[in-house]
Order: sequence, then structure tokens, then C-alpha cells
Amino acid sequence: MKVVSDQYDILISGAGPVGAALACALADNGLRIGLTETYAHDATRPPDTRSIVLSHGSCLIFQGLGLWQRMKPFTAPVRSVRVSQQASLGSLRLKATDLNIDALGYVIPAARLSEVIRARISELDDVNLFSPARLDGVRLDSKMLRVGCDQCPGAVLKTRLLVIAEGAQSGLRTQLGFQVAKRPYHQTAITTTLHMAEVHHDDSFHRTTPLGPVALLPGSNNQRAVVMTVAEHQVDAVMSLSDADLIARIQSVFGKALGTVQTVGPRQAWPLVLTQVNEQVRERIVLLGNAAQCLHPIGAQGLNLSLKDMALLAECITDAVKAGSDPGALDLLLQYRLMRKNDQQRTILFTDTAARLFDLNIPLATVCRGLAINALEHVPGLKQAFMRRVLGLSGRWPRLMLKGQATFQAG
Repeated sequence: MKVVSDQYDILISGAGPVGAALACALADNGLRIGLTETYAHDATRPPDTRSIVLSHGSCLIFQGLGLWQRMKPFTAPVRSVRVSQQASLGSLRLKATDLNIDALGYVIPAARLSEVIRARISELDDVNLFSPARLDGVRLDSKMLRVGCDQCPGAVLKTRLLVIAEGAQSGLRTQLGFQVAKRPYHQTAITTTLHMAEVHHDDSFHRTTPLGPVALLPGSNNQRAVVMTVAEHQVDAVMSLSDADLIARIQSVFGKALGTVQTVGPRQAWPLVLTQVNEQVRERIVLLGNAAQCLHPIGAQGLNLSLKDMALLAECITDAVKAGSDPGALDLLLQYRLMRKNDQQRTILFTDTAARLFDLNIPLATVCRGLAINALEHVPGLKQAFMRRVLGLSGRWPRLMLKGQATFQAG
């Protein structure tokens, strides 16, 4: 039975996939965990129509958390990825068999991902969920943080460690004075879902066009998820297209590979900005997920990078607690930061460089893209190294990944 308290070992602000997964990872370790959600999770909240690409590494993490079997029925495998340029040189095919795995990753509706993790949270006696709730008035008091919570008027929540996982527009991050570097791409990702007439293959297509990159992802129940990246000045025009005209535009990019489209789902627009904080840890405070870094969606690296951050942070915290150490101590948090810094920087550099290169619509950029794509396809060993990085399999594996690998069952 859950007992609501005002004192916690770990207080997590933000119950999205990263923050909620951290609560799951820390459960059953004798810790008192508080989890706050800014918006009520009910029918009044607009549905999230995005599709999420979970890399193979992230699937191993969820298997380590005991959640993969719950997610698997809602997923569609990505057996291969085809990268090309419309009407120009450059073609690359990444196949799961290149790394002797069943799938490069799995596509899951964002809403389903949240539902699965949320259902697990409801089962955990040592995790208290405050929803809706906002935290403010954070101040350090001896060996604890004192935090105000609007769901508990007049009360103060105490915690040894505050994890801010609220997202790219984190209000708590702003209140605490964390400096954020922002670099707008002057692009917007438009997402929608296509309902197909026939069963599709498990291929993901990524094609650069004169109007911007377009990604076509597998989905369950004869669906395909689409992500169109367009310039800011094109957003209104694309959002106002009729369904028939939108289908025709997408069809012109992929041709026969698309298949026959029956209907198209609602569209959502997501402005793209690279954001990075200048410090991810302070004494008793950690920034996690999009509150720490928010990436361009090219290569589907953002959430997958954050899940790896989450898994290693959970590992550092549980090891500290088992050793009788303070989970909010600055030296522990700096150690976590050091272990993740290289992977974060490499991933940010990759996505930022790729986003800018694939956005340029000039002959020289087209040639350079083609040469880079062909090099990945044909240079021995380069493709496998590239694949291991984008699938989250390079560098140090958190224990959750190792645990998941031992028992992972492909979908």
C-alpha cells in the first residue's frame, strides 16, 4: 500500500518516458521515490500522435526493467533502414542481420509507451505519483532539498536528490537559473500516420528531398508513421493541405515503396531547436532527458540517448545507496556526468551535423551527402561501427542493458 509522505530519497519532476522509467529503475531498492506530473493524464489532454523509434539498446533497457514484454504487442520492428536522396546519388541500407540481431529497433506510438510505463508506476508501492503537480521554491537545507508543491498547499517536500526531467521547456530548470544554449534549426517536423491498404514490410525509409528530409516508419495494424521536416515558412502550407494532397506529396517522395494509402491521420507540428544546458548536475540536482539536451529528430537519437543516461544514473544511485552513500552528493553526480559526457557530445555532434547537411539544398551539399552515404555503404567496418553508435550499443553499457540482453526476446 502506498503511503504519501513529505520526505523522499529521490524526487523526480516530470513523468514522461524518461522520468517515469527512472522511477521504475529505482524501485525496490528501499528508496522513497516521489514522481510529479505537470499535466493530468486524462481525456482532457490532447493525444500525442507521434511514433517513437526505440533503438535496440533502448529495448534492452526496457527488458532490463521488465517492461519489454508489455510493450511488444504495440510495436512494429524495423528490420532495415534505407537512406537515399531523391533524384540524386547516394544509397545506404542498414540491416539488422548486419549486427546479427532480429531488428534495429521498434516503433511504438508515444501514447502506448507512456501507458505501459504508467501502468508499472501504479504497481510500485515505493513510488508516489503527484498529478497534476508543479514544483517550485527549491532551496538547499543542510543535507536535504526543500521543495514546494502546488498539490500540497502549505507543505514542503524534502528530498536528498531532485531529478528534473520535465522536458525542453522545463519551468523548474528556469527557476533554478540553469543556463540553456539554444540553436534554432528554422525547421519544423510534421508528423502524421498513414493507414495502408496492404501489409507493409518492416523497412524504414529516409529520403532527402529539395523540400526537406522525409522519414517513413513501420507501424502496427497496416500503418506507417511519417515525419516530414520542412522549413519554417512552409509549415502553414503543409498543415493546410487536404488529405489527398498530403498523400500525393508523400507518394511523390517514395513512389511504389509507399504502397496504397487509404487514409491519413491528424497532423502535428513540432518546431526544431537544439538545446543544451551548460551544467547537468549540481549538488542534489540532476537534469535528465530533454531538460538536459533536446536534439534534432534525425536518426531518432534524442529519447534513446536519454534512456541510456537514465539507466546509468539509476545505476550510480543504487550503488551509492547500497554502499551507504548519499545519492545526492555532488561527487557522485559529477561521476555520473563524466561517464555520460562523451556519448552525449558525440551523439549531439552527429545529429546536429546530419541535420544541417541534409537541410542544405545546393549542388555541393548534395554531392557531399551522396559521398557520405556511399562511404557508409561500401567502406569495410564503417557501416557496422556507425550502426552500433546509432543503435546505442557503443561505449559503456549500463547494467540494465546487460540484464536485458541476457533475456531479450525479439518481437
